[in-house]
Amino acid sequence: WDKRDNFFTADKGARIYISYNANDNWTGSDFTYQKLLGALNWFLPLQKKWISGFRVETNFTFGDPPFYALPSLALRGVPAVRFQGYTTALIETEQRVDLSLRWSAVAFAGLGKALERNESFGDAETAYNFGGGFRYLIARLFGIRAGIDIAKGPDSWGWYIVFGHNWNR
Repeated sequence: WDKRDNFFTADKGARIYISYNANDNWTGSDFTYQKLLGALNWFLPLQKKWISGFRVETNFTFGDPPFYALPSLALRGVPAVRFQGYTTALIETEQRVDLSLRWSAVAFAGLGKALERNESFGDAETAYNFGGGFRYLIARLFGIRAGIDIAKGPDSWGWYIVFGHNWNR
């Protein structure tokens, strides 16, 4: 379900995504497990030139998946698969301020956890990210913004080339 005003870089609206995958002998898989993913991206204009975005995402894995099929946290500044578990949950916010017709500044921050089997939410290690960047409106007709983000996670820094919105995966 997608009610954002623009697929590439939304200024308002929401997107809800739910996915269920089954892997079993009858599907041709060598493994028996299921994955359930739920995600919400919500954008709202706080002022004419200030767009506030919020993201909530959770993944659940049931059965006996191979290690490479376990979900992991997808946060800027956190290395891929650094926080991996049978259940993941994250929240993130991104604030965009339009400085002129074409240029924007972006700031973001988030938290997430990856839980092993039979691990409580409170016992799981918390991952975080924060950072900022800029966007340039490269196609006004389509509302496409591109830019660069610099992010800090628990272990390292990272930089990202962004086309559209970072949450469009």
